[in-house]
Amino acid sequence: MSVTHKKSEKQIGAAELEALRASIMAEVEAARTETEESIISSIRNNLVSIPEQGEEWNEKKSYITGDVVTLDGVSYTATHYSRGKSPASNPDKWTLTPTEEQIGAWADLPDGEVITEGTKVTHNGKKWVCVAQHFKSSVYSPRVNSTKWEEIT
Repeated sequence: MSVTHKKSEKQIGAAELEALRASIMAEVEAARTETEESIISSIRNNLVSIPEQGEEWNEKKSYITGDVVTLDGVSYTATHYSRGKSPASNPDKWTLTPTEEQIGAWADLPDGEVITEGTKVTHNGKKWVCVAQHFKSSVYSPRVNSTKWEEIT
């Protein structure tokens, strides 16, 4: 199968077309991720009372995806915007924050999930810690020289 590019009338083979598609999709994914991170940053900058990561949960504060709070000695991470929704009784807005002993596999995280700073995963036989909040995508997989991950030694 080949495709004719209208502008140049150049024949493009299936392998070249797939490589072009993959390149475009990677650019689209990177742009989507950057846009989502920008939106989260804008939301964070417009909150009246910015919570401190790890502080005791306060029903009067607004929390956004990635915020970490403590309630009755248990640590929770916000998965959605929340105000007045107790982490203990609203699993649709909060998830238990993994402890040091609970290091999940990178492959088990769903694509598009918010990965917060401090999240630890295993990938390709190594342990990694997230150093910059982002959405899970192949563009930001744990690897050497990543701006989002550092290897745990």
